[in-house]
Amino acid sequence: MFLGFALMPRAAVADGLVLQRFSSARPDHEVETLLYLSLGLALGDRGYSISKEAKDADYLLTTAYAVQGSTIELDLGLSVLKDKGSPPAAMTVRINLDLAFDEELDGTLARLLELAKIGRSGRAGGVAEIGGLFSKGLVNVTDTLRTNKKYRLETMAYGGAISFIGDFASYARFAATAALDAGFLYIVKDWSLSAGPRVTASRTFLNGGVIGGGMYLTTAGLNLQLGVGSAQSQRLSVGLSGGAAFLTVKVENAMLTKTVPYADAGLQAGFHLGKDFFLGADLRFLAVLDRDILIMGAVPMIAICKEF
Repeated sequence: MFLGFALMPRAAVADGLVLQRFSSARPDHEVETLLYLSLGLALGDRGYSISKEAKDADYLLTTAYAVQGSTIELDLGLSVLKDKGSPPAAMTVRINLDLAFDEELDGTLARLLELAKIGRSGRAGGVAEIGGLFSKGLVNVTDTLRTNKKYRLETMAYGGAISFIGDFASYARFAATAALDAGFLYIVKDWSLSAGPRVTASRTFLNGGVIGGGMYLTTAGLNLQLGVGSAQSQRLSVGLSGGAAFLTVKVENAMLTKTVPYADAGLQAGFHLGKDFFLGADLRFLAVLDRDILIMGAVPMIAICKEF
């Protein structure tokens, strides 16, 4: 990590309210929310309060930021508003946007307070006036900015089973299945949309007493997923796919294949494992629209997702 700082002597001051100001060549509301929450918690631990609009603040904390990939560069300035003749204490720091973000920002603020000759507040249990997400109980503010990109690519690999229902269940009740997805992911503040190809391959297991070879079911189609939380550490989405299903059955020495339409829909939840990997659980309902027999089933699967 690169650190650069300028030391400006300050007179020691007891405690007070800190006015927060942000600036950036490319303003980003999510970045400012993350910084405001993290700085507010760090100041609150030291007995100070933070506000964006206070008119009677004792200190001014200015934060100029620039996000570069998975890092953020901060130019911090801290001044005593009642002492307008002295320049602020200043620091420049580059911090990775990862699980250690809060800890590194807290250490940076501690050094800035030391440079400004401002110690811990004398107030007991100071509370940061930071509202917003914090007021809703979101403590792990690092989670609010797993990524700040709007466009990403994602791939998913699934493994699971099909539990057939309806008429087809009299021939086979279960199948082993696997799937692959690739998607172009568009992320905004509160939701995300992913679109791309989806292929699956399944092998059915006939019920006892049923004569014949097992059926192979392969699908290929377009997959759409509408979700929330893609920029955070948890993801929840609804998925819908449709396209062509290929039914293959071994009859004596020949393999017979039929092509019919299919559709599936369901829910998916994912949990961040780090480095843009997610572990997920997926539950879909499958319908293969064969004229001879409607094939339906519930499809629970475990998924691994990687974003790029």
